[in-house]
Amino acid sequence: MIDIQLPYLMSAEFLALIPKQRAQINTLMQQGLVTNYLLAIDRSRLWTVIEAESETEIWEVLETFPIYPHVECNVYDVMFHNHTAHTLPAISLN
Repeated sequence: MIDIQLPYLMSAEFLALIPKQRAQINTLMQQGLVTNYLLAIDRSRLWTVIEAESETEIWEVLETFPIYPHVECNVYDVMFHNHTAHTLPAISLN
């Protein structure tokens, strides 16, 4: 899991990177590398979960983020990550 500290004051240059960032996240989610991507309500932090074999691989993915040069990232190892995509869908008999 990665905790990404966003700039307190977002420059026009940083704001211009947001559409590219979203496109990159969508690509990484389609590839299965990023499983979650969350933004704090105050827009101060992002959290993301990256499926990787090593911390080196995580940093390689983070370096593809267009916003990477403008943010501070902290990587946390997690034992497991449950979310609804890992469960079977509800069955409807109708």
